[in-house]
Amino acid sequence: MNDRVTPELLGRMDREKVESMPVGQAVAIHTARSVTHAYHEVLKNSLLPNDEAMRRLPVVMKQLQQDVVRPDALLSGRAGLPIASILLPAVQNVMQAEVRATRNIAALQAIEAIRMHAAANDGKLPQKLADVTIVPVPADAASGQPFGYQLDAASATATLDMSPIVGWPARAVAKRYIIKLEK
Repeated sequence: MNDRVTPELLGRMDREKVESMPVGQAVAIHTARSVTHAYHEVLKNSLLPNDEAMRRLPVVMKQLQQDVVRPDALLSGRAGLPIASILLPAVQNVMQAEVRATRNIAALQAIEAIRMHAAANDGKLPQKLADVTIVPVPADAASGQPFGYQLDAASATATLDMSPIVGWPARAVAKRYIIKLEK
């Protein structure tokens, strides 16, 4: 990194003001601005529905990798100090953990809705999730689509599937619940 920070790197600051600053102060200001930009890009996804956020987050992270996080960004003057490259993966993991938790709760609510349907229909499991009308059946929080559901009428057993999420380890997010009601 050179010892001259130009006004272009600090946005619209007055040239004289930038040139009168110690280099460390100018770098700190630029770093704060680049980190703020990176976090805003990631965290604005947290205001979206989970399925939309999970579709957009990989694109945002890839763009930030190109713009801010990549190792040569420091030399290009885009990143300031590499704080964002250290912390952004953790922020992404926290957002994914929230989706996993929401998704797990939605699956349990769907199972309870299936149980309530069976209780109101002489112990018969629904043919499909759309048949459950006693309470709303939540959708998969990661996709916005209904959970996978199948009924094996011969064994009176149903399965509720939480499918893998593209780009996530299947073992961490894919689950199958087997539902069999005892009389």
